[in-house]
Amino acid sequence: MFFSADHIVKCFEGNRVLSDVSLSARSGEILAISGDNGSGKSTLLNILAGLVLPDTGQVLTSTEPLEAGSTKLPGCHKLTGEVRLLFQFPRLFRGLTIEENVRAGLRDPLRENMLRSILPIPAARESGARFTVQQLLKKVDLTSLSNRYPHELSFGQRKLASVVQLLAGNPSVVLLDEPFAALDGDAAMTLTSLLAENQKAGAIAILVEHDLQHIDALKTPRKFRIEAGRIMPLSERGRS
Repeated sequence: MFFSADHIVKCFEGNRVLSDVSLSARSGEILAISGDNGSGKSTLLNILAGLVLPDTGQVLTSTEPLEAGSTKLPGCHKLTGEVRLLFQFPRLFRGLTIEENVRAGLRDPLRENMLRSILPIPAARESGARFTVQQLLKKVDLTSLSNRYPHELSFGQRKLASVVQLLAGNPSVVLLDEPFAALDGDAAMTLTSLLAENQKAGAIAILVEHDLQHIDALKTPRKFRIEAGRIMPLSERGRS
């Protein structure tokens, strides 16, 4: 798997937010990007996810380009398969339990459209899905809360539920917007462990994060900083 952004430029109302930004990642790599508030971190992530089009430049996932001016996004940029995005604030389905929310993250060919979603699911497949969901909930210590609804959980618990929902479908690329924000120490350690497992499985993770301590905890050499719309290795800018 190869994922790259080439010479990305993005302006809003005449203000250049991103200026000639390029980066790339291969299977099993974690890229961590820091920057001040308003530096363009989230804009870059949204472009990588296909939610925002660049003014110039392109995003490539293997061989599928997302080019400036395109009116149709490649399938992998619909956030239902190979590329998935974790938003800064949890976006769980309010009417579903935590277990059902995580189950919704599984990629199941029988549920890819409304017609198929009403067909009966083979018992063996349903049993396997339930086991997968329970294993994921166990990793984030939410098994006992699996039948609760999102509003009954703390912010940190909802965020971890969102993470395992994202990982449930085994995406090739995960994009995370400030994933450690508002997490306590235990929850942050759990998230770090999940990202390490995801890395070992060969997936790519690209995250933007304001707190350098969390970036350091990831043990990845691929650390960058966005400043004045440009991206640079974190070591070149220092840690002021």
